[in-house]
Amino acid sequence: MQSDATGPGKATRAARNVMKALETTCLVLFLAQLPTWLVVGLWLWRRQERAARRGDVPTCACCGYDLRATPDRCPECGAPA
Repeated sequence: MQSDATGPGKATRAARNVMKALETTCLVLFLAQLPTWLVVGLWLWRRQERAARRGDVPTCACCGYDLRATPDRCPECGAPA
């Protein structure tokens, strides 16, 4: 029989180091994603605010040109309204 502490519930130093490294890696990967999600969230919020600010003015989906004078086709890019 072995006399070292490798029984159930007893982690060796190497196993603890691996677990610490895994925890650290997961934490770093999670924290690295936060700026990306912040930028995406701000971009979506800004896009929504612009749409709300425009109100009921019809605009071209392609270029954003004001379509009040020509509601059928965009005079700027030629896309159908």
